[in-house]
Amino acid sequence: MRERIKRCIDILPGWASCQIFHVLRLITSSDYRTRLRFESAAFARMGKPQLVQAGLFEGMRFPRTFGSQGGYISKVEGVYELPVQAALRELFQKPVSCFIDIGAAEGYYAVGMAKLFPALKVIAFELEKCLQHTMRCLARDNGVSNIEIRGRCGREQLQRLTSSENTVILCDVEGYEDFLLEPESIPKLRSCSIVVELHEEYAPGITERLRRRFSSTHMCRVVQQSDTTDQNANFRGSVPAYVREGRRNSGEWMILLPKCRRA
Repeated sequence: MRERIKRCIDILPGWASCQIFHVLRLITSSDYRTRLRFESAAFARMGKPQLVQAGLFEGMRFPRTFGSQGGYISKVEGVYELPVQAALRELFQKPVSCFIDIGAAEGYYAVGMAKLFPALKVIAFELEKCLQHTMRCLARDNGVSNIEIRGRCGREQLQRLTSSENTVILCDVEGYEDFLLEPESIPKLRSCSIVVELHEEYAPGITERLRRRFSSTHMCRVVQQSDTTDQNANFRGSVPAYVREGRRNSGEWMILLPKCRRA
């Protein structure tokens, strides 16, 4: 039944699917209702900012919308997923020709990087039609045109897109990384820089499998979400961590740097 409802929503225009998805989540998810309640209160205390306040995407327009994937408070404060922001800062110290965001949600990273680097080619993959619509609106609000929004990302698409050695991939796909990030099937991954969120709960053993797959071609390190976000958030005392970050677990990411590029 859930999949049937989702298929019906997906055939609607983006704005309509966003509204219906929001109403359904209000009805079915107590976590979603709690998040909206805390977000609304914190947003009002912040003065209802329309721009990201700090961090890598400081100054990016990021209006609050029900199409958001969560973690809005941390995103607008600029402290969302600080390990990912730090990794992107590091990777973009050298020339990058293409940025691929797989699981782009509402486009926080995809639009943010497109805005920071107007000459950069950005390709954003996102399955949810509602979030694709929100991403297009975010790109429009920020005057961004160097972004291409697509649906599902498969191995064939990724192989075609990773032709440049100066490609950076950001991947957050709830365990699908186990299938997708396979250099034996996608040889061009061996020359890409990759930041991937690890989902051991969906793909047990994924951390070690990715280490083995890329051990001969990449320098590998794993970073965790520290309490840095808590130390910097303006409303850490009144907003639960899972509301700020949009997650109940502490995030963990693997950063894969090609040895050839590092040299």
